[in-house]
Amino acid sequence: MSSKVQQPSNSLSTNPNEAYLPASRASADEVIRSLDDAPPEFDFWQDLRESMPPWISEVVGFALIVFGILSFISLFLAGDALVAVSWAAMLTSLCGDGAVFMAAALFAMGAVLWLPKAGIHISLSAGRMLALELAFLSLLALLHLGSGESELRALARSGGGGGMIGWGLSYPFYWVMGRELALGFYGLVVGLGSIVALGLRGSMITQALARLGNRLQRVSNRAEPETPPPSDHVQEVYRQLVDQPGYRKPIMRIRPNPDSPPDQPVPQPENGGAAPVIERIRPNPRPQPAATPEAPADDLPEPAAEDLPSINENVAKRRARNAAIRRENAPVNYAEIWRSSLPGMGSLTALDLKLPDAEETEHNARLIENTLLEFDLDVTVAEAQVGPTVTRYALQPHKDDGSERIRMSKIASYARDLALALAAKQLRMESPVPGTNYMGIEVPNREPSTVALRNLLQSEDYRQQTAAGAALGIPLGRDVTGLPVGYDLAQMPHLLIAGATGAGKSVCIAAIATSLLMQFSPAELRLVMLDPKMVELARFNGIPHLLGPVEIVPERIVGVLNWCVREMERRYKLLERSGVKHLDEYNNKLAVPVPASERLPRIVILIDEIGDLMLTSPEETQESVARLAQKARAVGMHLIIATQRPSVNVITGVIKANFPTRIGFAVASSGDSRVILDQVGAENLLGRGDMLFLSPDSTAPRRIQGCFVSEDDVREVVQHWRDELILRERAGVLPAQSGAPWEDALKRRQFLSETDPMLEEVLRLLSATGEASASLLQRKLGLGYPRAARIIDLLEELGAIGAETGAGRSRPVIIPPEVDPLQFVLSRYQPGKSAI
Repeated sequence: MSSKVQQPSNSLSTNPNEAYLPASRASADEVIRSLDDAPPEFDFWQDLRESMPPWISEVVGFALIVFGILSFISLFLAGDALVAVSWAAMLTSLCGDGAVFMAAALFAMGAVLWLPKAGIHISLSAGRMLALELAFLSLLALLHLGSGESELRALARSGGGGGMIGWGLSYPFYWVMGRELALGFYGLVVGLGSIVALGLRGSMITQALARLGNRLQRVSNRAEPETPPPSDHVQEVYRQLVDQPGYRKPIMRIRPNPDSPPDQPVPQPENGGAAPVIERIRPNPRPQPAATPEAPADDLPEPAAEDLPSINENVAKRRARNAAIRRENAPVNYAEIWRSSLPGMGSLTALDLKLPDAEETEHNARLIENTLLEFDLDVTVAEAQVGPTVTRYALQPHKDDGSERIRMSKIASYARDLALALAAKQLRMESPVPGTNYMGIEVPNREPSTVALRNLLQSEDYRQQTAAGAALGIPLGRDVTGLPVGYDLAQMPHLLIAGATGAGKSVCIAAIATSLLMQFSPAELRLVMLDPKMVELARFNGIPHLLGPVEIVPERIVGVLNWCVREMERRYKLLERSGVKHLDEYNNKLAVPVPASERLPRIVILIDEIGDLMLTSPEETQESVARLAQKARAVGMHLIIATQRPSVNVITGVIKANFPTRIGFAVASSGDSRVILDQVGAENLLGRGDMLFLSPDSTAPRRIQGCFVSEDDVREVVQHWRDELILRERAGVLPAQSGAPWEDALKRRQFLSETDPMLEEVLRLLSATGEASASLLQRKLGLGYPRAARIIDLLEELGAIGAETGAGRSRPVIIPPEVDPLQFVLSRYQPGKSAI
């Protein structure tokens, strides 16, 4: 047999063995070119492209490339740019962590449209495009399921996982198959879709895996990269050359392939002449960098093992980069960052609800019927509704045919006899039960049950009550039927709580505050806590929701209420300039979020024991509370006020008129119940969280057993938020918290009280006139000479005016015009060292 050896070519090539390949063997580039030149399986896009002007694809491609680049910039370097932040927020909301892939897809689509300009034509069939789309969508679902979060919908709202698209795709399979099977299913779809989209074949995958295994083996052994062995055809040619007469062995030897078959007899050439002139075969010839195109990836030497980052390192770097991006966008995407840090339900304690058994309920029903029958009242217990604290028995005061009726007042007159027969501490009669033709008798259970806050937050009934557009849903407890009761604080819009000492007011406020911390981030809700009792709300200090520390001094609390009024007025001015009339409309104006510095979170003001404030500063307290209750709802500010003195001196008519939502705990007399609820009933409550809730849309109060939260639960939730705040401050995501926003106002208030209340008005007058004298203050402000002279001496001591230059002459005002006059003198004022 004979073989024909091809002469080496002078053309540039990246394959070192191409010069010695037989002429009949086609190169890989020719095969790929022939595949690219093959007619597409589906020519819809080709027809569409031909029907359009040639510049359309270039314009669309350029636009997609620009959008892709802008998407990357928005995701990684958004800063405070409104458009970039809005675009990044939309991408993360839709795709979550897959927003980067969406940006890459936009860029890739634009590049595909521009590749024909470079002479590269790519044809994608409809099947490969569909496979690529399925792989991308399945990847979003895979990211969402792989996040490990139990609340998939909350994760999608926060822009994590696979976003809303990932949640919508993953939730049905998660609900049907569970997390593990759904992960496997979507992982399989991603793999198969990628294989089909890339046009991979089984042999190609096998070869790629084999090459990858060899590389990983070399990396693990820390070996130097070896020269790829010559091909089988080159080795066969080499063996032929060795046996040719006149052949001289080259200095550099070619190492034989250990996997090659044993040597075979070398056939002689047909012409039998002298050996042809053949250049020496060089192992791994290096192409010239100026004229040789870039070598394929398979022929490049492997980097050292220590230079290769591990997969875990890449994942860690990507996560760190994503975290850094979130920190940079914190002022804008404040809600998403804090939303991911809401406390888990594990921070609260779950308690089982213990209800009376059917035997006890049936026994009490028969006892009620027999007791009333002894007084010639033939009534029937139609039904019994079991609650955590009491059981309500519905009495039917008439026969089924309506022939005989009994007056409800007559039944109510035997309430004490029924309490004696039932051995009940208190009985409460409801005549009639709202929405029915029954009369209700509420009998305390022998063993009242505790309603845990965690069980209430996790209940489906509470979620349904607060999910329909509730801005500030708060759980209240369970009613006499055992159903959870929740209400939207924004619809109340203010809440008045009153009751005797030990009835459950402080626990109710702690439960409301804890539930707000469990559901809302500092970006959505800010708190102002005022605690004249000094011990109830001080444990909430240090959480990021607080606008300032918990205030406990009554004089400072009055100043904080005045600041709240000014904040309300400031918000109204912002709404007026924006042309809207509600806080939600302002934050969502024209579907474009306002800048982070102008977003207005809701503010809840909690006052535990307003009675002390009404004793120390009744006029200022009543004025501030009344103004806030009348106007603060539209700007997202809500009051929660509690008192243990339900008297007309504390709960005045002005205050009560602006609080349509009220909670009455157990009180000592029916008069106190009328002060709170405008009707009797609270005097018959049992205490320990037993309440009557009067909502704005109802005239009859609803009996509820309030939810309970332990000290350990409150401490756990508060500590969680403290830790989250410390972590973000140390990481540089948030600046260190400064003083309370009302601190300057309190300093002014204290300064004016220690010096002269007219001093602020005096400073405004002097700034306008540019001169100061006692006679000027007498003429313009109507002050007496001694008071005017004291003010002039004080201002001279503080450096606000110049020294006296002569009798009867005015003094110059030396306060800079661009500086607030009161702030100027405040900075120089030292209590105890003033002339006044």
